[in-house]
Amino acid sequence: MEGFKKEVVQLLQNTIDMRRGELEAEVQQLKEALLSDTKSTAGDKYETGRAMTHLELEKLSGRLNQIIQQQQTLKRIDFSSPSVNIRMGSLVKTNKGYYLIAIAFGSLSIMDKDCFVLSPASPLGNLLLGKQSGNQLQLNNETIQIEDTY
Repeated sequence: MEGFKKEVVQLLQNTIDMRRGELEAEVQQLKEALLSDTKSTAGDKYETGRAMTHLELEKLSGRLNQIIQQQQTLKRIDFSSPSVNIRMGSLVKTNKGYYLIAIAFGSLSIMDKDCFVLSPASPLGNLLLGKQSGNQLQLNNETIQIEDTY
């Protein structure tokens, strides 16, 4: 299963890197659009377009900052050290599926399996921390059985 964990972590890092590159390109395009805009005779229309471009730039910059923070968090996580107790960087196999305790990200599909990448601050992530194989926990009236940790 260690191979699966390595694949999940690599896919996560690659996906984050790709998203960062896409956002950086979009930010650059918007900055260039702002610089190349020339004032037309339709002044109000020009100002409205510029304001909309600025708003979009702010929104993209916020998303880019989130991605950068996620990359920094991933770099600080030790995914290689095995641990009996679930911790940041653990891959957890449960009766409900696989979970990687890392960042708030969502689902990844790899090797015909889905793995949900979640933050330790999430409700499920918080419940999993410190638990071990064989433990059970309750979340939203559902019993989750921890089958294995990696």
